[in-house]
Amino acid sequence: MPLSAAAITRCARELIEDDGLESLSMRRLAERLDTQAASLYRHVHNKEELVDLVADSLFGDFEPTVEHGPDDDWRSYLTRVATTYRAFLLDHKDAERVVAGRFAVGKNLVRLMEPMLETLRTAGLNERDSAYVLYLVVVHVQGFVLHEKAPLSASNAAGLSRELVLTTTRDLLEHFPDEDFPRVREAAPYLAEPGLDARFRYGLDLLLDGLALRIAESGSA
Repeated sequence: MPLSAAAITRCARELIEDDGLESLSMRRLAERLDTQAASLYRHVHNKEELVDLVADSLFGDFEPTVEHGPDDDWRSYLTRVATTYRAFLLDHKDAERVVAGRFAVGKNLVRLMEPMLETLRTAGLNERDSAYVLYLVVVHVQGFVLHEKAPLSASNAAGLSRELVLTTTRDLLEHFPDEDFPRVREAAPYLAEPGLDARFRYGLDLLLDGLALRIAESGSA
């Protein structure tokens, strides 16, 4: 296979999927591509530029999910995009670490942003509010997945399941003195609740409830 930026990006994605983002290096890529590391620099200037290309490649895979459905309003559309984006990041190893905080403009990222911004503008938001809401939704998803994939504790990192870690955590919280920590004790089952789907949707709904108020204010201005 001839070397090109696209071929190097594909190989980088495969390496990340297999061994994680920490494994990504020009030397490892050269070994996989059966070439010298120096040859890669003719197509990609450095590792950070390569991560930019990987990020845009990931956005390209996600792009079809931002197409509008026939019955979409702004809320159902943003809910679907956010929910599927979370699932996409969960399904790809270290994808959230590749894209979080990175604003490398490529053709795939721009194609993702356009329909989302159009939805927000059509809903009645101005240019600034549309851009800020887009940022908030994206950061909510990326930040949630970063949290979701991180080890809960040293024991979780060592191999103990999240469910067992959370059961132990709940028991610890419930055994603090009630006279000193009554609110912690009563909230313990929810603080250490194992499933995160409900928490994700709760946070997203709060964000969209606030957005609905802003859209209503825009319409009455």
